Amino acid sequence: GAVLALAVALSAPGLVRGVVAHSGRLLPGLDRLAANAGGLAGLEVLVLHGADDEVIPVENGRAIRDLLAPHLGERVTYAEHDAGHCVTAESLADAAAWLAVRI
Repeated sequence: GAVLALAVALSAPGLVRGVVAHSGRLLPGLDRLAANAGGLAGLEVLVLHGADDEVIPVENGRAIRDLLAPHLGERVTYAEHDAGHCVTAESLADAAAWLAVRI
């Protein structure tokens, strides 16, 4: 889900206002699309990742944050949880709180 949501947000930002990217990564080449900062003006992103993710290592979540932060500033939020590749009560609460402010 996170991989596809980020791909759509970066390749067609006019279609997406926000993304909750949980335990995801960027597809190769999407970093070039993020360089089009003007197209990302309305985008907000929440990146959640398990610190012990054995499927998609946490470095991928940090890379998403590091790529988007210069373009989105405070519109990118990042959180790591003490978990593997799963949704936890804590990460679900973070996502719900983030969405509640925006919906």
